[in-house]
Order: sequence, then structure tokens, then C-alpha cells
Amino acid sequence: MKDIPTLFAHQRETSDFIRARKTVFVSSDPGTGKTRSVLDSFMEYRNLGGKGRMLVVCPKSIMKPAWVNDIDKFYPGLTWAIAKAPDKTRLNAFRSGALVTVLNHDAAKWLKANFNELADFEWLVIDESTAFKNPTAKRTKALKDLAPHFEYRVCMSGTPMPNTVMDMWAQMFLVDLGQRLGPNYFQTRAKLCAPVINSQFTTWEDKPNSKDVLYDAISDLSIRHKLEDVVDMPEHLNYDIQIDLSTNLMAQYQDLAAESVLVLQDGLVNAVNSAVLTSKLLQLCSGAVYNEDKEYSLVHNERYELVTELVMSRAHSVVAYLWKHQLHELQRLAKKHNISNAAIVASMSPEERDDIVQRFQAGHFQVLFAHPQTAGHGLTLTKATTLIWSSPTWNSEHYQQFNRRIYRVGQHDRTEIINIAAANTWEPVVYERLAGKIEKEGHLLSLLQTKSNLLAA
Repeated sequence: MKDIPTLFAHQRETSDFIRARKTVFVSSDPGTGKTRSVLDSFMEYRNLGGKGRMLVVCPKSIMKPAWVNDIDKFYPGLTWAIAKAPDKTRLNAFRSGALVTVLNHDAAKWLKANFNELADFEWLVIDESTAFKNPTAKRTKALKDLAPHFEYRVCMSGTPMPNTVMDMWAQMFLVDLGQRLGPNYFQTRAKLCAPVINSQFTTWEDKPNSKDVLYDAISDLSIRHKLEDVVDMPEHLNYDIQIDLSTNLMAQYQDLAAESVLVLQDGLVNAVNSAVLTSKLLQLCSGAVYNEDKEYSLVHNERYELVTELVMSRAHSVVAYLWKHQLHELQRLAKKHNISNAAIVASMSPEERDDIVQRFQAGHFQVLFAHPQTAGHGLTLTKATTLIWSSPTWNSEHYQQFNRRIYRVGQHDRTEIINIAAANTWEPVVYERLAGKIEKEGHLLSLLQTKSNLLAA
């Protein structure tokens, strides 16, 4: 049998932290090996006489690639079962006696309806716990009702606050049942956020000291490690490539921005509100726009050609796409230039996705096209040294998580993130605002990082 590598020091620290406290939030960077730390802590618990089983609730896309693969690689004696639809298969998984049962996020409501299946489970691990940040969502309510059953409760996310400190409330409730951030969401929001009232609705923005207050409240149950501080990582660059739209296309862009209407040869595209308008503008920059029937019309090819040129000049790349027209056109150009490629799409089964990832890691494809929401968590794509954003996303969690697919433990080469944007449009603004969200989230994470460093000293 191939020798199993020992844990990194930070993984050992996390494992010990979990076992000592039992209820923990792990906010270490994507790529630091959080999954193995949790599994190691569970194995130590079993070795010391613990009898309970572990339930892992995670995105469907990483049930096998992250959890099962880590079990087979590092703890081959640990039995596992994947509880996936239909109901009979899920029930068989819970009744199999496997020490680790892996369930997808969307099955939380099913789990509540089948509470009796949890009789011998003592561990609840919620991977990518931001899926439960909305306290009114049915799946969040379901897990909140189930959480008290488990003695060990672990939430994991390298990007725990994609928008506001209140993103943490429900996640921490699953850890400590409301002890640190309070049992009432609205009372906690009144303490940490301030209302901003406009003519149509009220929004809530973080107060200036909200992250410090949050840190003080949760620090005793939180552990975080920054990837660069715990692993000797190669150089990592993140830079923009700005391109100019043609005179004709810029005129169309400006018309759409000014009048919310763009007349194309194939029909009329209406932007009925500012959110839709912004989306239409970004679509136009990307190369196409969609009509009310969800059909798209191509308006230019320059963006796809640029991405293709970048791919052709590199050994292995990952390309993020946001709309189906991007995938179609990029794959068309890849075929034209004999570029070996594959794509991860939402309709794939976990087994199909895992197969593509393994083949990409083995060097079978020069480029992998993937949507950041579909392939943003748990996957290791370190064969690539370049990740290209063909268009910007508003979602900071998707942006950060997807970038970490290539920049993580196991990467030995210099990596680069390339953000493509059309000059004098909304695209550079999206990247700027995205960076602002990341900077705000980074303040709290840096506080947690400082605390973790002190614990290790």
C-alpha cells in the first residue's frame, strides 16, 4: 500500500481544535485541506472509544470528489456511503452502517422528515456552509431543528461572509445554537447593521465595527489558516486584461445603457429594471444578448477569440463562463483550433463530473470550461496554471472559491488569474466592487487568522 502522507501542522491543529471544542467553525482558505482535518478528528474520536457516526452535508458536486476521495486516500479503513436520491437509495445509505454518510445540501428537508435515521449519528459536518446563510430558507430551518441532536457540529467555509456579517448568523447558529450571535436574527441584525431606507425598500449595511464585534463573539469556536501562511506556495498573480469594444458595439452599449432597449437584427431586447439592465450590458460585452424567450443573438466574437488565444498559448487552463452562449462559442473555437477540451455543466452527474476532473488532472485536456457555481467548491484542478474569467461575476464567493481550484495544496507551478473586461463599461466596475467585497470579508478573516496564529505559538 502506498504510504499515506502525514498531516500538515495546521491540519493537525485544526483536528485537535475540533475534537477539543466539539462545536467549531473552520474558515481556513480553500485549498488548505479542511476536509482531511475533519476526517482526522473523527478518526481520533473513534480511536479513543467514540461510537457515533458522522453525517456530512455538502454540495452534490463534491460528495465524491472531495469527501469520498479523501476517505479512500487517507483513511481507507473508514466506511462511507453516499445518500443520494431517490429516497430508497438515501435510506439504504443511512441504514448501511457506514461510519460516514454524505448527503447533499438540498436534501436537508428530507433529512428532517427522516429524523429517525439519525439515531446513532453524533457528528454533523456542514461543508460550504454558506448554503445555509439564509435563515428563512427551508433547508436552513430544517438543519436548525436537527442540529441539537448532534454532539459534534462543524461548519466549514473559506468564504463565510460573501455579502454581510449577517451571512454568519445562521451558520453560527448551526454550530452553537445561538449562544454567541443570539437566538434571534432580527435582534442581532439591529446590533450589527444599520438600515438604509430608499423610496422602494430598506436595505441593511454593516456598521463600521460590526466585524470586530462578530469576531469577539465567535473567536473561541473559530479557527482559520491562510493558505500562504501554512503551505509553501508558488507565485500567484491576479491581473486584468482590458479590451476596447468596437465603435459600433460601444454605440449599441451606450444606447442600451441610456434607453434600456437594444434593437438587434433578431428582435427587441428589453431591460425592465436596473438589475436586468446591468445583466444585459454584461451580456452584450461578453458577446451576445438574450431575448425574452431566452434565445441569444451573437453581436461580436472578439471576447471568445481572445480567450481562445490565451488558452492556445498555455499548457493547461480553466475558463470560467457565465452564460450558455459563452460555452457554445468557446467550444466551437476550441474544436476549430483542435484544442482538447471538456466542460463541467450543471446537468452532469457527480460521477461524470469526477471523471472529467480526473482526466483533466491527468493531462487529457488543454482547457476545462466550467461555470463557477457548478465547479466552484471542492474540486482540485491543479493541472491548470491559468484561470481565465471570460466575464466578471457579481458573486464574490463564486469568484474566490473558483480561483482556488488551481491555487491550492498540490500546486507546484506559478499560477495566474486573468480577468477580462471591456474598457469604459460595467465590467471593470464589477471587478472593482468584487475586490471591495473581498477586502471587507478579509478584515474579519484576518482577525480569525491572528487568533489562530496565537493559538499555534
